[in-house]
Amino acid sequence: MGITGISLSETKDFISSIDTGSDKAVFKLGVLDAEAFASLGDLVNNPLKMMLEVVRFGLRGFSNFNDAEGKPVQFRTIARQLGPNTYQVVADSVLKIIPSQVINEMGAEILQMSKLGESEVKN
Repeated sequence: MGITGISLSETKDFISSIDTGSDKAVFKLGVLDAEAFASLGDLVNNPLKMMLEVVRFGLRGFSNFNDAEGKPVQFRTIARQLGPNTYQVVADSVLKIIPSQVINEMGAEILQMSKLGESEVKN
């Protein structure tokens, strides 16, 4: 089989390696489309900002994620214009409370998910 289109609606459950709780936070990650992926090119020299933007576009939801007071965090998105498209991206109020190590782990996973599959690379 040759190259196939990516599924923009599928998500993958992700649990951070630093989550030691018994009721772990589960983050729903999705791939980046070509437009969102291309927008990251300007951030190559700032890897921390790049990972934040990857998560902003690739995080699709979560469960069992609580704030510092132990209260459940509500997943919220905002509209963001990127070229001719409007995206629903994670709100700043949510991104700000996700630990930076978790942002980096999720960003790396989203980027990995957005690459060609091994079978597609061989063709």
